Order: sequence, then structure tokens, then C-alpha cells
Amino acid sequence: MRTFTDVRKHGVSRSINNPTPGVCSFAAPVFDYSGNIVLGITLMGRSRSFDTEWTGTQAKAVRASGVEVSKRLGR
Repeated sequence: MRTFTDVRKHGVSRSINNPTPGVCSFAAPVFDYSGNIVLGITLMGRSRSFDTEWTGTQAKAVRASGVEVSKRLGR
């Protein structure tokens, strides 16, 4: 599946105008000490003002948050 490939490659998933037109999001997984996903951190915004680039500000912020929370949970 493309979503899993994207998450493995970029560290976050991305949604552009789907399932809600006009709304975009990035989501990062959070892992616990045993490597299990225990949480997801999501950032959403309006399509016209949301940077949907994989290397954009929003993607970087969500990815960094997921990594930081995972570290605090023992990852």
C-alpha cells in the first residue's frame, strides 16, 4: 500500500483534500519501548494555506514531535 510506503520513506503520512475537500494533514506514528505504535500525532489545516511538501515546515514539525514522544516512551 502506498500509505505504508510513504510512512516508511518519510516518517509521516500525508492526506491532501481526502477524505475532506479543502483539508490537508500530516500524521506521525509514536512508538513505545517495544516498538509498538501507541499513538499518532496529526496536524491538519486548510488546503490553501497548508504546506503539503514532504520536506515542508508542517511535515518536519509532525515528524519531530513523533520522534520526541517516542523517545520519551522508551523507543
